Amino acid sequence: MALPIEHTNDPDAKFTYVPPTSEGLEVVTEEHLRISNSPISPQTPRSPRRYHGASQQHGAYADLLTTPDTIRRRIEASASKNSALLVVLGNTANAPGALTVKKIQIEKIKEEMRHQDRIVRSVEIKVDTLTEERKGGGKTLKDILRRAKLLLTYLKRSKDAQGQSGQEIMKDENLDESEKTYFEALAEKSREQKRQKELLSQLALAESEAAAIEPQAEQHGKAHQDIDALYDSIFAGPTPGFPDEDAKEAAFRAASQQHEDAKNRALAKRRGIRTIEQAQRNWRRANVYGKDAIIRVENSVFLALSDYKYDLLNMDHYRTVTGVSLDNAALQLAPMGDRVFKHIRDLQAIIADTAVSAAGLDKGNLLAALAKAKQLLEFGTEALEWLMEAARDEERDVRIRVRDTAQLLDDTRSALQEARQQAFEGVAGYGAAPPAYNNCCERTDQYDGECDVLLATGLEDEEPDPPPLVFEKEA
Repeated sequence: MALPIEHTNDPDAKFTYVPPTSEGLEVVTEEHLRISNSPISPQTPRSPRRYHGASQQHGAYADLLTTPDTIRRRIEASASKNSALLVVLGNTANAPGALTVKKIQIEKIKEEMRHQDRIVRSVEIKVDTLTEERKGGGKTLKDILRRAKLLLTYLKRSKDAQGQSGQEIMKDENLDESEKTYFEALAEKSREQKRQKELLSQLALAESEAAAIEPQAEQHGKAHQDIDALYDSIFAGPTPGFPDEDAKEAAFRAASQQHEDAKNRALAKRRGIRTIEQAQRNWRRANVYGKDAIIRVENSVFLALSDYKYDLLNMDHYRTVTGVSLDNAALQLAPMGDRVFKHIRDLQAIIADTAVSAAGLDKGNLLAALAKAKQLLEFGTEALEWLMEAARDEERDVRIRVRDTAQLLDDTRSALQEARQQAFEGVAGYGAAPPAYNNCCERTDQYDGECDVLLATGLEDEEPDPPPLVFEKEA
């Protein structure tokens, strides 16, 4: 016997369990209350999931469907908010660009100030040096009075532009070369300090203007976020009655996936380059131990008593580790171009041929084998450099691809937002919103910058180089 279920008009209300009444059946009311209050009761079917905010007027199971009327009602309910946000965007449209210009101006002024500070410090050092030199001579009363007169003249005319006081002082025929140099340095110091103060004033003005613009720019950005959230709450997913919006949303999703794939490829290329750098470090260590082995063999009288075998063990260890790093780099760089593939294949052959076995070799043959290994190590060093160059070229190409996908993503986003705004205009009218769509803020740079953030943060979890494994003679 099926248990009766009592429905309400509200699809979000929980179904209520109604205990049956039958002869000879003892019902424990407390137990039924416990079961009916359970989040998932065995007798209670799951409440149907609401899809796309469907209307409740068709009963409990009508929410599974979204109709064009549902979307239109949503648009009408949000029309005033949409209009208000578009008005904010229109009123503050110039703020982001103006703030960017001011920030660039501030950076240029700061850069010029750093250069000017270096000039002022240099001139001050020059003046201090000349002042110390002047203290060494001219102790007569006549010299003191003459210098006092010149100093008073300089101070009196120090407010003149471009150091005219210093120029007129230098016209005095009674001044020797050192005096002319000194007052010329004073005039130069005055000019440079004046320019320094001008830059400080320009910086303060630019920063105050940027501070005045910043609230409007923040308001503009907040309006963009709010309107994006509003449109997503209405149009995300299939939208019956608005096929153009669905098509442009599909294009935007596809462009977003392309951009994510391009960013991940850029990260993989960067990881591959880091692994090649690790391989280069290990290969250099193998080269060092190979050279040490040659020196030990050449200087040994009896090979059996020489420690060259430990150098061979260390060389073989780093040779093997380099091969492992190379294999990892190949996986990270895939799919790879022909240049990268060729260099990896050549390096794999070099690594395999570099192995040296000293078993059964006399001193002459061992030196010949080590000389061949040394030559191969040098070839491997060059091949790793070529591989690095090819890998960096591939990374640069992928980075260009990221820029292209960022542009495509912004274009599709702009087209999608235009379609959604037109849906509002078609259903609810223009209202207070401007009738023409204006993509006031491109996001290409923002999307492209996400790749830089990914490259900066995505490499933090890399494992460091393993500690060197050194084989040494036991004590």
